[in-house]
Amino acid sequence: MEGQEVARGSGILLAVSSLPSEYGIGTLGDAAFHFVDLLVDLKQKYWQVLPVGPTSFGDSPYQSLSAFAGNPYLIDLDQLAREKLLTPEEIRSHYWGTQKSAIDYAALFENRTLVLQKAFGRFDEHEPEFQQFVEENRDWVEDYGLYMALKVSNGNQNWQNWPENIQKNNRLRLQSAEKRCIITSCFGCFANTSSSSSGENLGNMPTAKESS
Repeated sequence: MEGQEVARGSGILLAVSSLPSEYGIGTLGDAAFHFVDLLVDLKQKYWQVLPVGPTSFGDSPYQSLSAFAGNPYLIDLDQLAREKLLTPEEIRSHYWGTQKSAIDYAALFENRTLVLQKAFGRFDEHEPEFQQFVEENRDWVEDYGLYMALKVSNGNQNWQNWPENIQKNNRLRLQSAEKRCIITSCFGCFANTSSSSSGENLGNMPTAKESS
């Protein structure tokens, strides 16, 4: 950490995705706070996580679509329900896999975005926190939102297989695509706001025990 000395201490490595969850993959939700409580009980200082960027083909955390964006799979759906953006019934109506010891990434790819898009449809993009996040991260978040919108509109193919005039950053074609993809682009910003908020809350708020 720049300008900050890290004290020597022991810790545990655990991928966020490995936390227990009813919805197919571990998230930055209640289970994460309970794991922090466990670390406190075990007198551990650090939780080392694997990269938390958005994954692509192969679902490896080391093959990310962005160095800055968060993985929408790690957004806690229960928190979105508490914020009245989803209902528990809407979450449970989707298939999240059957094995507790393995992640069904095909099910996540099929259903997680559908659920998050439903939450986005109820989200007020004029919320100050959202606007602040976009403003503070303007140097990457809008371009990333457009990139993901273009990726979806091109069948999730590698960018090298997109139309050549978009590949080569043709401004007229990009501006036209941006207008067509504005909703998908805003959704990408929303997903990153939710992911960022979850991570910041985990880092800044007291543990679950201290909150009770």
